[in-house]
Amino acid sequence: SSSQICETFGVHPKLQAVQGMYNDGDLLFFTNTGVLTKETDKENWWRDTATQLFAHNWMQREAERVDPLKEADGTGILGRIADALNKKGRSVGTFSIERNTISLIGTPGL
Repeated sequence: SSSQICETFGVHPKLQAVQGMYNDGDLLFFTNTGVLTKETDKENWWRDTATQLFAHNWMQREAERVDPLKEADGTGILGRIADALNKKGRSVGTFSIERNTISLIGTPGL
């Protein structure tokens, strides 16, 4: 983007698999993303969104869910991806080394 202040990005060489995928164009990173349910501006954001946009803990939770319109309420993005893969006959599981996180929760019974 023309407003991007950085011209070069990279991945640390000790993350060989990640660096290889990034260098090959098979991996990308999203930065400065947030959770909006509709277009807004700096004067009206507080009225237009239910999420606390400037609270780190809220943004972490919303990033784990990736469901701003509550279409799959109570589930997380990784759990829904695992559900989709299981429906296609793939045997997958999810786990977290940090904590029990909503990002891993899929649709019950799948």
